[in-house]
Amino acid sequence: MLKQRYVKEVNMRNIAKKTPLDVLPDSMRENIMEELFEDEKIFEIRIRVKRRVFVITDKREFEICCFVKEDTICEILEYATCHSLYAYEEAVRNGYITMEGGHRIGMAGQVVIENNTVKTIKNISSLNIRFANEITGVADELLKYVIDDGKICNTLIVSPPGYGKTTVLRDLVRITSGKKINNHNLNVAVIDERSEIAASYNGVPQNDVGMNTDVLDGCPKAEGMIMVIRALAPDILVIDELGLENDVLSLKYALNCGCHVFATIHGESIEGAMRRPVVKDIFEDRLFDVYIVLGEKKGVVEGIYNADLIRIG
Repeated sequence: MLKQRYVKEVNMRNIAKKTPLDVLPDSMRENIMEELFEDEKIFEIRIRVKRRVFVITDKREFEICCFVKEDTICEILEYATCHSLYAYEEAVRNGYITMEGGHRIGMAGQVVIENNTVKTIKNISSLNIRFANEITGVADELLKYVIDDGKICNTLIVSPPGYGKTTVLRDLVRITSGKKINNHNLNVAVIDERSEIAASYNGVPQNDVGMNTDVLDGCPKAEGMIMVIRALAPDILVIDELGLENDVLSLKYALNCGCHVFATIHGESIEGAMRRPVVKDIFEDRLFDVYIVLGEKKGVVEGIYNADLIRIG
């Protein structure tokens, strides 16, 4: 009887699951809800074995007096994967899983190496639950630079980590996908290596990436660029966080095929980004028509530059 009641409770919990809060143990979830203000929005919940739980919101950071056990981590992952953690083997190897709705659970623990590559992560001891907080409209004012008099401009977003480059890139995808130019609705292809742009769940984008967008989820950038050009013939190819030599080689291949590209790189400025030899080649070879540099405040555009690095906005 007890077992039947437990199974029923588990099934109901899976059916009702809507947000990351629903995969937490009851006591942890209740403690967090009691601490939250009515208009407060959660960004992250950090859970570590034998330590307290930290919650980051749009207004503050606070901790919950809730001692985390090893079993707690296992329970959360079981609920998050509908008791099919084995089906997420590839995602675990990459250090995160994506939930329905685009929420992500990053994880840390004991890494297992096989043939000089990461095989999996076991004895998981830390979770970083990141709530999907999609922001739209941030790229509206940039559209006139990205599509100039009917011409699609190859565009590179330069930003320090955590300053909103992926958010801006995602919104550019949303507003250009399906946009009509010369009686043609633009088709966009996204190479979403870490599921950060479309936040796909079972292959279906959870974020709004437009009606005419195809997403290659979990695919390495260099290989993905060649795959989508051959298979999908996009007007615009979208990639996040260029940086490896193979990425740049595939980028050049895409441009030579006549495909337009939107991409991002890490850098506090254009000068800072150019200190990396591979990235320096991108600027010196004038691969992009427009450079959008995000400034000191998150999501704020510091400047817009043309291929000659002359400021135009």
